[in-house]
Amino acid sequence: MNRCWLIIARNGELTWQLTDSVGSCQQGNWQQFANAMTDVNALDITAILLPDLYSIHQLSFIEAERKLLSKTVAFSLEDSLAEDIDELHFALGAPAEGVIDVAVINRQLLQDVLDSAAHVGIDLDNLYTCPTAPGEQALIALNESEVLLVNGMQSVVVAYHSLKTALATMAEKDIPTYRLCQRSTIPAGLALSESRTYLDQLTQLTKLGIDLRQGSFRKGIAWENYWQLWKMPAVAALVLIGLMIAQSWWQLGLLEDRNLAYRQTIEQVYLKAFPGSRVVNPRQQMQTKLNALQGSGGGNGSNMVSLLAALQNSPIGAELEISGISYEARAAELRLDVLANNFQQVERLRSDLMNKGIKADLQNSSAAGGKVRAKLALSEV
Repeated sequence: MNRCWLIIARNGELTWQLTDSVGSCQQGNWQQFANAMTDVNALDITAILLPDLYSIHQLSFIEAERKLLSKTVAFSLEDSLAEDIDELHFALGAPAEGVIDVAVINRQLLQDVLDSAAHVGIDLDNLYTCPTAPGEQALIALNESEVLLVNGMQSVVVAYHSLKTALATMAEKDIPTYRLCQRSTIPAGLALSESRTYLDQLTQLTKLGIDLRQGSFRKGIAWENYWQLWKMPAVAALVLIGLMIAQSWWQLGLLEDRNLAYRQTIEQVYLKAFPGSRVVNPRQQMQTKLNALQGSGGGNGSNMVSLLAALQNSPIGAELEISGISYEARAAELRLDVLANNFQQVERLRSDLMNKGIKADLQNSSAAGGKVRAKLALSEV
């Protein structure tokens, strides 16, 4: 896989070079870089920020603190930083014996770099600080007016005209002096001690700087950022849903209790109305019984209620004593046992009912003790 070394400056100027194209670098903006990368397949981009975008700090720690460094390092460095720690991003290097290097960069600045790359379709898997070694010193000419001064883990970009004499003196000594890449212009009067460029040197490195893509900037955890943003509303929504479900179950339990009491009441009413009956579905059984009493299932449409009303409204019927009454649903007949003073009263009742459209068949009669007992079967004509 081809590797591309990409150097990012504060002003958005980029310098890049492929590993297999040592000595041949290109410079431009993000769009020009993206256009150049479209012609290269299976590209592995190693991005490096120049040190004017961040600072490196060394922090001492005890072994008991090792596992907590990612959470405590910001507070440990707070007094030595000019900005509020909430506005800064802290990236940890590999811990040594009781010492760890920490890269500190403004969060918004780092986000702007990543957004600029994403805007042109470049997804940076990593974003390193400038690789340096303990005790290493070097001068890197970035352009005709700026020089990168590397001194161990500390690096700084300085204006050449401000420190011209000091930088020239350093260059005259055994301090390696490079230009950034072959196309980089160098300040007048600055002597290069190395024919290689800084990019050429990077391609030979096996150990890189501190990867700034840590914590909330770690690649592939955008969903975690969204989760942090929506965690409290989501938890509140889940609690609310849980309460609603619990309330629904509670209300369902109440309804079931009320339904059971309602069914028990229906059964009691049904058994009072029809003692000794077998209860299966009391409500349906009650409706069937009522339909039968009203004659809705009769063959000729007889109606028990209308038959009783006709009997009640008959003045002759009021003179008689009704000793028994039943309704035969299949025959649609209201059957009466009456007790009259004489047989003529029974006949007048039959005649009166016939006039009302009620057929009254005399099924049998008998006389005893000065009274007449008769059984009548009433039905609608």
